[in-house]
Order: sequence, then structure tokens, then C-alpha cells
Amino acid sequence: MKYYDVHCHLFTHDILSRTGSSILSFLNRFLTDSKEDSCSDTDGRLRRISGFIDTALADDALETFKEMESVYGAHFAVCPLCMDLKYSMIDARPGDDHTAAETVAAVGSYKPDNRGSYWSFRRIVNFFSGNHYSALPNMFADSFLSQIEEMERLKARYPDRVYPFFPVDPRRNRDCDLMALIKQKVGPGKPFVGIKLYPALGFSVTDPFLYGSEKGSGGLYAYCEKYSIPIVTHSGFRGYAALAKRIEICGDIFHTESGRPVPVREIYPDGIVSFPIKEKMSEITMRGYLFNHPVLWEKVLNRYPKLYINFAHFGGDKFIYKYIHESSTSGYYTAEILRFMAKYPNVYTDLSCFVDNGKKGYSLSEVKKEIYDKTKLSVRKKFLYGSDYFILKFKECSLQNYYARFREVFGSEMRKIASVNTGRFLRYGMKPKRIWRRWLW
Repeated sequence: MKYYDVHCHLFTHDILSRTGSSILSFLNRFLTDSKEDSCSDTDGRLRRISGFIDTALADDALETFKEMESVYGAHFAVCPLCMDLKYSMIDARPGDDHTAAETVAAVGSYKPDNRGSYWSFRRIVNFFSGNHYSALPNMFADSFLSQIEEMERLKARYPDRVYPFFPVDPRRNRDCDLMALIKQKVGPGKPFVGIKLYPALGFSVTDPFLYGSEKGSGGLYAYCEKYSIPIVTHSGFRGYAALAKRIEICGDIFHTESGRPVPVREIYPDGIVSFPIKEKMSEITMRGYLFNHPVLWEKVLNRYPKLYINFAHFGGDKFIYKYIHESSTSGYYTAEILRFMAKYPNVYTDLSCFVDNGKKGYSLSEVKKEIYDKTKLSVRKKFLYGSDYFILKFKECSLQNYYARFREVFGSEMRKIASVNTGRFLRYGMKPKRIWRRWLW
């Protein structure tokens, strides 16, 4: 029986050096945003990021795949998720884009509190500022095509063990015919099995390229629903986010006062959302809140109820903790995903980057006992296993220990979340059916 890791990343030195300015700016915001973490935790994060750079970045995707194979064995397949990071740095007002020199200067001004943190921090800055890669402008090169080419090579070598997801940012359609490229690259017999979305990079989940027109014509969701192409989207409000201070949005944003999706131009007449917004949350969280709120996804699913979609991370650790220990109201993102899974036939969630977190007071075993075991069978059939490797290394957790912990906690249920359920989620994208024959021929 084949097992699947439905959520992993095979980024390489080349891809991350090309997007190094994005990572540096993210690091700068992370370090200077007092709402995000305490000073003591910041020093710990610096150490983890430094260790990540030293150990996690491979020369090519094959090297990382081999690392995973050494843990999983040959019976496992992986689903690498790609990301289009180019537009997360582009400001909506000409001339205000981040530059490499400004980014390095801003991050370089940070003064860690202790010597260990200082050397960790300098290692990070040196890696992305050009000491590791000689040409600083290379940090602004577009990694979109290089990721696609890397995945195509890996898929050709392991056609039955690698099922990549194609990165989609609607703004890419300004520079190329993105839908034509998707039709060329995604589907049975093609290199990519599905679509990867990350709305916090700076686009709405109801962007017309995705959602179609208000009259219901066109759009990527309609195409994916028609041909049963699976989608993986980031859920929750943490993680990576757009770095530009002004972002032009097409479609809806979440409106705090009304609690509903609102066309962006009803709030911002020029369609440009400026940050920071005066709310009691970090800038990173705010981008997810406005562009990736579950209320927005409800609008999508109302129009496309048969869409195959995986809400990755189950809403994230913050909402999972609140759902278990407080209420479904405070843990609303996790609660909404559970409701979507019960209401819509093809909505799934993956348990990826689930590292036991003693400080927050919950563990993987608690998630299984308090959520998984208490849901109806029809909902349990929609939980998927994922690792988020090699991003998992940010958590200072080895893949070997992570996988062992899942097997310990889920026992015989591991076969379901890592094989049966995931195979069901992916099968339409892997095996041509009659509907595909009509499209291919």
C-alpha cells in the first residue's frame, strides 16, 4: 500500500537565494514586530533559522527527496508544494518596491541581545546578502520557472512517487497566459497533480482569475471543479506573508465591522490596501486575516461546492489550541474547516508541521483525542498526513522523529490519514477518467 506525505517543500539553495530579499524582509518584520513574539523567543527563532540555513537547504530537489526517502522508504510518495514569491515584494505604487540594499540595511540594524544570537543573526544576513551568493541582484531573480523545471525533472525520474502542486498567484497572469500554462502543466499525464495557493502573499481568494466573474463565468476554481483538480491552500493567519506595504487587491477582503466579504473598492476606492492597518494584530497576521479569512472561502465553496481543496495546517496551532482549550468561537478557523469538511463533499485538511508544543499546552495526541476521535466518520475520512518538511526544520524537529510520533499517536489510523484518505483526495488528479479523455482528446 502506498503512503503519501501530502504537504512538503523541496526548495533549494538556488530558489531561496533568488528570493533572498523576500526572506530578509520577512525576517526584518518578524524581528521588529513586538506583537509576534517575546524577545526571548526571538533569540530562539534566530537560532533555529540559522540552523535551518546550515542544514536544510539542498543543492537540488533530488537531494531533499532522498533525505525524505531515507526516513519513509520506497513505499512513500510525496507532494511537493511550490510557491510563487515574486509579487509578494512588489509595491502597488511605482518606485516603492523593496530593494536588496534597503532590505540588508534594515535587517542589519537589528542588535541581538546576546553573543550567540549575534552570530546566528550574522550567518542569516550573510547567507542572503550575497556573501553566500556573489551577485546581490540574483536575489531578485524570479524563481517561478526554476521551481517548475526542478519539479518536472524530479517527476520524470519518479513518476509514481512525486506528485507536485503548481504554484498560482493570480498576478502572474499579468506577465503570461497563466491559465494556458496551468492547462499545459497540470493534470493526468502532466508533471503537476494540482494547484497550490498562498493568499497571504497578497491576493484575495475571490480574485477574478480564481473565482471568475460575478456572473459566474471562467476562473480557475470552475476549471478545477470541472476536472477534479485538487487544490492545497494555506490556512490560518501565521506563516509567510506579502512584504509590500501597499498591495493592489482584486476581489473581496474580509470586513471586520460586518464580518462578511466585501469588494475591496468599497473600503479602498483605488483597490490598494496599505499596511500597517491599525488593528490589534501583527502585520503578518493582518494579511492572512484580510485575504484568507474562512468567510471568504465560504463564498468560494458556495459557488463551487464540489471543489477538491485541502485547507493545510488545519487552521494553524493558535486556532487549534483555542478550539481545544477555549471554544469553537475563539478557535474559529479550525471550527470553520471542520464545518466545511462536514458540509462539502471534497473539503479536506492536512495535519502538517504538527510538532508537540508544550508552551501552548497541547500535543498531537490531544489533537487526535479531542478533535479527530470525536468527529463523525465522514469527517475523519478527510484528514490527511503531511510533514511540511523541510520547513519542519524551523521547529528543530527531524523528519524521523516527526513520522515516528504520528505513527505512535495514530496507530492503525495512520494507514487512513497517510494512504486511504490522501489517495482519495489525489486520485482524480493522477488517473485519467472519462471526463479527462474528453479534455485531452
